[in-house]
Amino acid sequence: MILQIKNLSIYIDDRIVLDSINLDVKKGSTTLLLGKNGAGKSTILKSVIGFRFSKFFGDIFFENEKISDLKINEIANRGVFLQFQNPPEIEGVGFLKFLKTAYDENFEFEKKRFEILVKNKKILTNRLDEEKTRFKKFLNITEFKKFCIEEIKRFDLPIDFFGRSLNEGFSGGEKKVSELIQMIILRPKFVMMDEPDSGLDVDMRKKFLSVLRKMKKEFDTTFLIVSHYMDFSLQLLPDKVFVIENGKNFLEGEKDLIKKISSVGFENL
Repeated sequence: MILQIKNLSIYIDDRIVLDSINLDVKKGSTTLLLGKNGAGKSTILKSVIGFRFSKFFGDIFFENEKISDLKINEIANRGVFLQFQNPPEIEGVGFLKFLKTAYDENFEFEKKRFEILVKNKKILTNRLDEEKTRFKKFLNITEFKKFCIEEIKRFDLPIDFFGRSLNEGFSGGEKKVSELIQMIILRPKFVMMDEPDSGLDVDMRKKFLSVLRKMKKEFDTTFLIVSHYMDFSLQLLPDKVFVIENGKNFLEGEKDLIKKISSVGFENL
């Protein structure tokens, strides 16, 4: 399992939001979190990336390492990415500069991790290629921009974001594309997406699905996705589906469960 959540309970202002949640996600899989508004789905994603609430109980493990005591940047450097419902606009921070800073931090972390594994002989020689860093070498700003343009074009996305501040003045669709580009360049192992389909027109939704499938095929990316749209959920071709109700595990299944929800709703499950 790439992610394990064990007995996660969260209180906000003495109100219980999550109640003993347990969740396992297999490496390379696509897992969906479904449920009515206010069920606690977004809180689960925020808990994994490092948001800490007034009362937090339970454990979260990523690649068998406990991360529930780590800071957000420490978790992100391990290859975890959260796509927000509405990403914040950050005035004065250039899109390219932001990408380069995040890339460099990830590069340095992965490089050190790899060196420690080799030094402590915790990986076999015939697995060196598997364990090498996601980023083959350090890139200066010119090399990095060239790399970004090549990758963005390869995924058939627009390259006109570099002269703008991060998400500033972006439309809803542009913010979604911005985060797709971040995912392509940073190549996280584990991507969480909070209602990625909201605000997308038909053409952009097709493009979005195409990028996710290509990432899964090329990078073996694992996805944990929250969605309210059953047709979109089916198009994601999920391996596992969890239904959250009132902050608790309610049901789990596969894509047939999505079809049932689409037919009878959550109330009649």
